[in-house]
Amino acid sequence: GGKTRLLSEVASQASSAGLLLLQGQGVAETGARPFEVLHGFAEDLVSHASNDRLWDSIRAGVGDGAPAIVQVLPPLGPLLGVTEDLDAGPEHLGEQRSLTVLRQLLNSLGDADHPVLIIFDDCQWADRLTVQLLAELFANPDHAPSYVGVIAAFRSEEVSVEHPLRAI
Repeated sequence: GGKTRLLSEVASQASSAGLLLLQGQGVAETGARPFEVLHGFAEDLVSHASNDRLWDSIRAGVGDGAPAIVQVLPPLGPLLGVTEDLDAGPEHLGEQRSLTVLRQLLNSLGDADHPVLIIFDDCQWADRLTVQLLAELFANPDHAPSYVGVIAAFRSEEVSVEHPLRAI
């Protein structure tokens, strides 16, 4: 077994332990599409739409950032109450706004009674903004998500020694 087998075992153990498991995966040659790795994660969130506690927590955590989240992850629109194309703010602030609201989303997922594990596989294909999000997510322990674990896996032979993923 390799990386994918190890991640499958971790996912199985996490689910057996009662953790909410959410997964995303990088896709080759989609580096130009921001946050592609998070699209599977968003689909997993949608699959838990009946979990009112989770969605109440997410809605409270993202507040008025919901339109900006939906611009990045459109499947979350109906669950966040964003049903039309709302203006998320000035375009020149788009990248920073996206990073901020995605951190808010990830911070709102878990609590002591409902821990969450997020597995992002094939991060060697992640775009610059996704890598930046992962780096910033746990950079400051005072602002790191509580009760949310993140595994970002990548093929070491496809990532240079200087790549930011190696520093996370």
